Amino acid sequence: MRFDIKEQKVYLFRESAIKYEDLDLKAGYVEIDFGKKTMNATFIKDSAGKEIQVPDFTQAQQKFKSKVITYNYETKRGYIQNVFTKQDEGYLHGTIVKKMENDITYLKDGWYTTCDREEDPHFEFKFGRAKVIPGKKVITGPAYLVVANVPVPLGIPFGYFPSKAGRRSGILVPTYGNLPTGDFFWRTEDITGP
Repeated sequence: MRFDIKEQKVYLFRESAIKYEDLDLKAGYVEIDFGKKTMNATFIKDSAGKEIQVPDFTQAQQKFKSKVITYNYETKRGYIQNVFTKQDEGYLHGTIVKKMENDITYLKDGWYTTCDREEDPHFEFKFGRAKVIPGKKVITGPAYLVVANVPVPLGIPFGYFPSKAGRRSGILVPTYGNLPTGDFFWRTEDITGP
């Protein structure tokens, strides 16, 4: 840890951890500017050049993993780059993320998936912009499906992904089949999850 009294800054190195009200931040490097009331966090590299101690930011219902985080602890707004976060049953990735004081988050150039692979998911819906209301929904602008890093010619004018735990309503899609006795049947399955 290093203090700069003249500039009103504190520098934290290696395995830094900050707890402030409902905020919890862990990172390899953190710079706190008391004059601007901001915290800047980023990763560090090990001797082999691998990125380690990537910033892990938790506040209220939201948790982010990102390479670079800038957060104003007075206004409760943040600017996050290259983020990975879990939203109930799904995962959000974003190149640039703005976290607002009311916990609403805006993403730019991102994707939504239910695949838990942080790097290179099996499939995702890519979008230019999205709005995340924690515990409620994720709304995107135009989006398209990508499977195994190959864009599929399937686009949607907007995306709406419910983000609630527990029971919920959804679209029931009928499927048909046949039994070993030779009878046919119709069955409906919930495509939005349990």
